[in-house]
Amino acid sequence: MVSRWLSRLLHRSKGTNHPITITTDFGGSHYQGILEGVVYSINPQARLVTLSHRVRPQDVREAAFVMKTAVPYHPYGVHLGVVFPTVGTPGSRSIAVRCRRGVLVGPDNGILMPAARELGLETVYEVSSPLRWLTTPSNAFSAVEVYGSLAAYLSMGLNPRKLGPRIYGYVEWKEPEYRASEEGLEGEVLTIDHFGNILTSIPGREVARFAHYNDLVEVEMDGKSVKLPLLKSYGYAPRGSVLVKLNRTGMLEIAANCDNASRLLKVEAPCRIRVLPVPSDAAEAQADS
Repeated sequence: MVSRWLSRLLHRSKGTNHPITITTDFGGSHYQGILEGVVYSINPQARLVTLSHRVRPQDVREAAFVMKTAVPYHPYGVHLGVVFPTVGTPGSRSIAVRCRRGVLVGPDNGILMPAARELGLETVYEVSSPLRWLTTPSNAFSAVEVYGSLAAYLSMGLNPRKLGPRIYGYVEWKEPEYRASEEGLEGEVLTIDHFGNILTSIPGREVARFAHYNDLVEVEMDGKSVKLPLLKSYGYAPRGSVLVKLNRTGMLEIAANCDNASRLLKVEAPCRIRVLPVPSDAAEAQADS
């Protein structure tokens, strides 16, 4: 039941129904169903969009990457991120982030901030109102129930400033790094998508310093080294072969045409990656072999 406190707050925004995007590490577990049930029990007209429930368990960095990449494609709405290694521990807190193009809610562990900056970060609030400690069916703290409730009420127009005080100190996500040198490029494998594509932190523009389309580059990652062609897209490579390309955000990606690059190369995220130029004589020798 919505309390009098919430009724007063929601009355001014009657008829509001923003969409809700969800990013979690719940996988195919029942927690996904519980979260959605909590949202619908509060807002039966809720519009839920799953960005991903398959973030690696407790991997805040991957969750932040997913939200930063996907959230900007959505209209104004509420964006919920729940990957919370320290859930329920003393000192852990939740935040709501008001942006020009939406509101984000989740734990204060860095998961929200990259997406918030993409949406035009304005104000960050600590969630400290009575809403944070809703009495649930289990009568105990539950991240699933609390965050589901927060997202539902925000989708109905609850002003995030009503959730608690404005804060200026919060956990920032450390942007994935890369390093350019005379030898080549070094960065990180950020994540591996559903198709087995290996997504990296290396900007494609840096590769252009020493390689062009159809050139070979040497890729070192996870203790392995392989020479791969830099191509415009998957279809330029023979079926089942691995290539290097730029993805839609302009970052370097290791992929396979109609196959799984991660499986073929036996690479798992996270790990370091180096991309090096291949001398012309070595490239010619490989082409002739």
